[in-house]
Amino acid sequence: MGRGSPIPPMLRRKIEEQYQKGVFQRNIAKSLKLSSSTVHNIIQRFRESGTISVRKGQGRKTILDARDLRALRRHCITYRNATVMEITTWAQEYFQETLSVNTIHRAIRRCRLKLYRSKKKPYLNMIQKRRRFLWAKAHLKWTVAKWKTVLWSDESKFEVLFGKLGRHVIRTKEDKDNPSCYQRSVQKPASLMYEFHTGSVEARVNNDRHRRALDLQGAGGNWATVGRRSRGGRRVRRQREKRKGKSVGLRIGTLNVGTMTGKGRELADMMERRKVDILRVQETRWKGSKARSIGAGFKLFYYGVDSKRNGVGVVLKEEFVRNVLEVKRVSDRVMSLKLEFEGVMLNVVSGYAPQVGCELEEKERF
Repeated sequence: MGRGSPIPPMLRRKIEEQYQKGVFQRNIAKSLKLSSSTVHNIIQRFRESGTISVRKGQGRKTILDARDLRALRRHCITYRNATVMEITTWAQEYFQETLSVNTIHRAIRRCRLKLYRSKKKPYLNMIQKRRRFLWAKAHLKWTVAKWKTVLWSDESKFEVLFGKLGRHVIRTKEDKDNPSCYQRSVQKPASLMYEFHTGSVEARVNNDRHRRALDLQGAGGNWATVGRRSRGGRRVRRQREKRKGKSVGLRIGTLNVGTMTGKGRELADMMERRKVDILRVQETRWKGSKARSIGAGFKLFYYGVDSKRNGVGVVLKEEFVRNVLEVKRVSDRVMSLKLEFEGVMLNVVSGYAPQVGCELEEKERF
């Protein structure tokens, strides 16, 4: 037998029987093809305790006991879409222990939980369910010939996260059809609105610097008098810049992200795919007033005072960063960016209004 491997119970019983018959330990070891020390240890244990069962291995005690595992299981079920890193951060604060990600990952498996990919299901509220039911009831008696007259077309679908439901979920194998473990996808949701702003601004330009920025009218011009006629002023032909309005085409959108943690690259890919120039984001849940690159040529200006709630930001292409004149961070619910595009001033405001359940003072302050 290998070192540390327990002797099978059958061999232990044979050793006990031969010992009780008065057979010497050396003869027992030779007949059973075991070492003398192994036979000696088993017989000595039988003398001391009267049993031949294997002593339970001592080993190192686990950091999390049964009570801690129950608390960890409750937290994982409450926050099914949290990452293992986020759960590790919570566990270190809750248990006041130095815990690694691997330790928490093993503890989650000991709780009979596992990290799965969420099932994608469409989000339907009660009004939409009612309308679908009434529509199906109204078309229940349609014939096949009548259905053939219907022109079917593809529907555009935006795969966005609804609420706190993400791509992965912590659950048991039996909870695969639990609605709380679904990833909700919303078709053209209200939280994702793309606004296309193309405006024309007309103003009188007197500054020389702004005059050079505008295009000249061309070869055409008009006559003007330089000086007074009575003082010998001469009549010259000069080129006058025509007052002209500039049009700037931008695609601006707004999105409630729920949290910016782990979503920077996904947000940049969505903006690049949808050709969005500026995106106002709410509920970023990032603390601080900074600007950072999120990849794919996009930069995020954000502001927040709490990493668990609120927070707003504005994402724009990095080529537009040099056009930013002012960043005004009013609060963790309102911030604005002032940009200049070819003489046209643009104020981009990102706002996150208080929810219905918030206090009246917070609503009035907003």
